[in-house]
Amino acid sequence: MFFQDVAYNGAYGGTFSILLYETPKQAMDAYESYYSAYAFGMSEESLREVSDLGDRAFGISLSDASVSFVRCNAFVSAHTKGEFNNPTTIYSGLLDYAKSLDKRLSEVDCR
Repeated sequence: MFFQDVAYNGAYGGTFSILLYETPKQAMDAYESYYSAYAFGMSEESLREVSDLGDRAFGISLSDASVSFVRCNAFVSAHTKGEFNNPTTIYSGLLDYAKSLDKRLSEVDCR
């Protein structure tokens, strides 16, 4: 597991986590559990499936922004605090970063 806190203007800005599993099924099971926990009680407008990221992915843009995805044996979860800026802007940047990370993971983790 890789875990990194990030800062924004000197304050806590969010976290990035990459969890590596023995098999793609274990990674997908972790994603499914996480998705179910997030999806509970959320509207479809708040919880977005992301079709061009990982094997499966979802994002959230409320007061905070979050993107989670699974790629091969890896489960990735990234969260940022929306209070520092417009949550839509932060979500867009977070999604771009996740896509870049997904590309790098697919080159290493999917072999």
